[in-house]
Amino acid sequence: MTPFPAGRPSLLAPAALLLLFAGGCTVYVTSTPDESAEPAVTAVAEAQKKGEAPPPAPAAPRTTENRTEPEETEPEDPLPLREMLAAARRNMLEIQTIESLQELAGEHVGNARLLQIPGFIDEQRTSVRSYEADRDPRLKLLDDAIAYNDLLSLPAGVDMTEHRRKRAGELLDYQIAALASRLAASRARLKLAPEEEERRREEKLALELRVLTGLSAEEIAEFSGASLATPAAPPEQADPLYITASERRSESAGFRLAPSTVHTLRRLYRDDAAAEAMLAEALYRLPRRLAGHSLQETEGYAMYAIHLANALGAAFEIDLDLKHLRDAWKRVRHAGLKQELHPGEKKSALELIDATLAWRLAWYRLLTDLALPPAGKLPPPPEPVNESAIPGTLELLCRPGEVNGGRSAGGRAVPK
Repeated sequence: MTPFPAGRPSLLAPAALLLLFAGGCTVYVTSTPDESAEPAVTAVAEAQKKGEAPPPAPAAPRTTENRTEPEETEPEDPLPLREMLAAARRNMLEIQTIESLQELAGEHVGNARLLQIPGFIDEQRTSVRSYEADRDPRLKLLDDAIAYNDLLSLPAGVDMTEHRRKRAGELLDYQIAALASRLAASRARLKLAPEEEERRREEKLALELRVLTGLSAEEIAEFSGASLATPAAPPEQADPLYITASERRSESAGFRLAPSTVHTLRRLYRDDAAAEAMLAEALYRLPRRLAGHSLQETEGYAMYAIHLANALGAAFEIDLDLKHLRDAWKRVRHAGLKQELHPGEKKSALELIDATLAWRLAWYRLLTDLALPPAGKLPPPPEPVNESAIPGTLELLCRPGEVNGGRSAGGRAVPK
């Protein structure tokens, strides 16, 4: 495993969170002589000697550092998604950052969420639920638990607001992308079936976007949805995404998670239907379980366990995202085939609108949990990570008495 960066001297004192209740870099690219330009100059000179018109100049490709990429054209949208994202960050990022910190501080005092998790675990085990990607309570639960574990591990003197702002911004971006996707779908449905209930839904979505972005009703009315992502096949493998998420997410601080560790924890949980809630519960309890460990230990065990746990939380989010995305992609393909068989049919057209919405909600959530912007693309697979977790750390994330009769796969008693 990659060792942790040094410099976090102590676990945050629990009272520190109570204080919350008080109160681009520019890149210069210089051009270099291009030998490929010589033939073009020669051709122009020869044409002038012959009295002919010079040949047309080739289109200049976009150059990014040492790569040459073809020009990309964004679909025309009077109000592109990127402008709404920027407006929302200007308007709401500070507010939502502070609100999320206050919510986590309240959890530290009252443990309201932690006390509700056992009931949620029982519910997940006894019933089958279907959630939309932007309304999946398991993702919300993991988000909050990861943030809680992360913030309670910060050393004294660190600006919590500054630290929390990065993830709060990513979640705000997703909120806007999800609302924009829902608004575009609602307007598309209205064109096919102008019903009053759908019209009220469209007005409510537009109002939510106005509140979050600070844009006017006229500006929101210009949004066409053309700048939203177009459905495509989902990634086949989750393992590379686990590593990418662990490297990019602020809560795991660059920790490189081995995919085998994710699979090991799943086995310790016996592929429980409530695995996400079980991990969230463990994340809420982890700071207390590590209270006896010093961050000055030679091996940095406490910080290792914290970053490992946060990276595993992100990996469980990726699994949920991929499930949503794959299910939505099946719906998109099915609805598309029906459209081909019955062109112009209203029912299949509405199904395709709903399937496309489900795909966008899942796609944007996947990018969010990879700490990538909504307009981003999946990066190439990272270098593999094969190291196993330090013995004893995964046991910290298990519920006492529920893993192999109270013992881990390695034969150690599960910690209380």
